[in-house]
Amino acid sequence: MSTATMNLDKMNDHDLLVEMVKSQRTHLNFQKIMTGATVAIFCALAISLAILVPRTVKLLSKLHQTVDEAEVMITEAEESLDQIDEMVGNLNVTITDNSKNLTEAVEKMNNIDFETLNQAINDFSDTVEPLARFFNQFKR
Repeated sequence: MSTATMNLDKMNDHDLLVEMVKSQRTHLNFQKIMTGATVAIFCALAISLAILVPRTVKLLSKLHQTVDEAEVMITEAEESLDQIDEMVGNLNVTITDNSKNLTEAVEKMNNIDFETLNQAINDFSDTVEPLARFFNQFKR
């Protein structure tokens, strides 16, 4: 500021008006600069939103679709696990039933008197051998 602005009390009306006009012009220039900066910031923000909002909406849509697909896959996996549990239960029952039958069969095989069986086979062979010789004479 000039020395004239320092001594406002000593100025006449015309000089005071000139100083006021200068001051108002300076304020007007600052307001124009601030308005331009505000418009530039608003335009940058509007452009950013115009670019980001559609991308964000598309991303959220894909995310929603992915979550839905994941829920379906989780449901199918749970159903598969339930079926596997049922199959394992059936397999356990089958193994238990068959192990009882197998144990009984092994016990019965252990109870066989092989010496007596061998003797019976030998006796049968002794009995059949003469019959075989007798029938072989008719084949010639």
